[in-house]
Amino acid sequence: MLGVDFSCTLIGVASDAHSGPNITYLCKDVIEFLHSPEAFRRQFSKILMNGGLQYFNSNDLPLLLRGMLNVLSDSGISLSTNIPDLKRKSVFYNTPSRPLRHFWEHIKGRDQMGPWWDTAMVERLCRDHHLDCQFSATHTQIAVSAVCLP
Repeated sequence: MLGVDFSCTLIGVASDAHSGPNITYLCKDVIEFLHSPEAFRRQFSKILMNGGLQYFNSNDLPLLLRGMLNVLSDSGISLSTNIPDLKRKSVFYNTPSRPLRHFWEHIKGRDQMGPWWDTAMVERLCRDHHLDCQFSATHTQIAVSAVCLP
């Protein structure tokens, strides 16, 4: 099992909470890792990205998908959870002050949630990369999860 995160602090938390002889953690940009010789030497049967897609933008997504496809075995599965769903954005910004705060933070370049994803666009990009993705609602009411198969 391999855990990859850009945040060395989060890698430390994960390592402290979940360690074992079959678990390795890397403090690295996941897109860099997925396109590195180190990743090409591996094949993964499962990929999990929990609450991570909001840290990427639409330009990163094709690189991320291509990299995941490169290391995912033919019978592998990819699960991305807690993807902020553009269609559900109004559920999160449900008071008069929340949209104003979002607008202000956006102007300052500090979006509270990161990008909200259009699932149709994500699904189209997945198809373009030969991934069959199915989306489902999550318990949060603002996010979706995606299961993708090569």
